Amino acid sequence: MPFPRECTNRLNRLGSGYRHQPITEGNVPLANIDYYGVEITRRPDFNRNGSPDTEAEIYQAFRNNFTSLASGTKENFQFSCDIDFDDDVDTDDTDNIWWKFKPLTSSDNRLFTSGNPKTAILLINAGASGVLTNLIADEGAVIVSNFSNNNWTVSSIETPATGTQPFSGNRQWGWITNQNGNLELFTRAVDVANINKVLNDL
Repeated sequence: MPFPRECTNRLNRLGSGYRHQPITEGNVPLANIDYYGVEITRRPDFNRNGSPDTEAEIYQAFRNNFTSLASGTKENFQFSCDIDFDDDVDTDDTDNIWWKFKPLTSSDNRLFTSGNPKTAILLINAGASGVLTNLIADEGAVIVSNFSNNNWTVSSIETPATGTQPFSGNRQWGWITNQNGNLELFTRAVDVANINKVLNDL
């Protein structure tokens, strides 16, 4: 997917340290291609008007609450590198981790839930309970690069606050009518890991 000119212009206006991080900047030999869906068999009534919400109403509620829904924690996350420096990657290489999506500015917050969120920027703050794992936590940022009535796509970017994004590529969230005729919220991506140089040395 070509990176839109308006996204390039937004990053250029923000100044030094803001730039697109394309999939070609991934530094591992394999690409990630994934799809995760949640089927809705009973429609909610978010607006409390007594009727099941339409696809458009559910989609907007999903977007309005996205930053909290996409943020989270994971206890005893198993790292694939030797974080305790005992020359062995094992069950001791775990830690409690967290991540949080946050608009770059209040304008980005308003833009993200607007009728056209293209160029809205979200930071992805991350951390861990351990001192070392917290120091090497690889934060990131994305910019909304495409939007339609049933999905939006973000592309990885670099910012002064977060440095490089841990995955280079694109991720999409949205809704479809699935093979069962039900509404399905989904996320899918094509990206390549861009592993922090410190982690590469562990």
